Amino acid sequence: MKSTTTMRRFAMVALAAGAAGLAALACGDTGTEPEPSVASVSVSPAEDSIAAGETAQFSASAEAEDGSSVSADFSWSSTNTSVATVDDQGVATGQGDGMAEIVASASGVADSAQITVAGSSDAEPVFQVGDNYFEDPQGRRNTDASVELTLGDTVRWEWVGNNQHNVTSGEGQGGNSGDGVPSNGSAAGSSTKSSGEYEFVPDVTGTWEFYCGIHPNQMYGSTFTVTSSSSSSVSADRLGAADLEPGDVIRPEDSHIVFIYRGQEGSE
Repeated sequence: MKSTTTMRRFAMVALAAGAAGLAALACGDTGTEPEPSVASVSVSPAEDSIAAGETAQFSASAEAEDGSSVSADFSWSSTNTSVATVDDQGVATGQGDGMAEIVASASGVADSAQITVAGSSDAEPVFQVGDNYFEDPQGRRNTDASVELTLGDTVRWEWVGNNQHNVTSGEGQGGNSGDGVPSNGSAAGSSTKSSGEYEFVPDVTGTWEFYCGIHPNQMYGSTFTVTSSSSSSVSADRLGAADLEPGDVIRPEDSHIVFIYRGQEGSE
């Protein structure tokens, strides 16, 4: 049988061990190394080219200071959403001609890739016509729906709802911008239908507002803005190969017809 002195010593050792364990927990020592912080981010591919309406997949990776891979939650953004948008999975969608940077960031560190959008695609319409809404490629509806085009581009609507709707240039019952057509511009106007598409080629620069003539109280305020496609505009009275450069706008006098020169510099 153990003596009373021996039992007391045993109890004191056990208490000391227990106190040491509690102290370790209090200091946060879990025995697990913390995840290394993000030191750099890489986006791939470094560049890509698509047409308006097409998509490109970008991916991102993160590294610690020592070069080892670390997990990270990336946020995606585009520096020019009128050229390309990007979703939270790194899928970029071409919106209009030009260049943009697709940016991935994590923990305050970022990297980007360049995307070039050139030419239009017949795969997607510019606007969708749903039941009681117009929607642009970024998912914005009615008074928030808008796109920017260059002179010579085609504006396209696609019917996706079940009810009868149309596209009519103007302000609608809740608008406030006059007739919704730029000075000297042609008005857009589709037939009333529940399926199919409608296309319109703007003939001047400026902003058009459009609405549904069947539902003017609900479907109004959507716009598209047309900018010049090049720094020069060539009128028909001085038309000649020596005067033209690729992308020049050719506008016959007193006409709403517009041509875009697609030749190569120096060709006849």
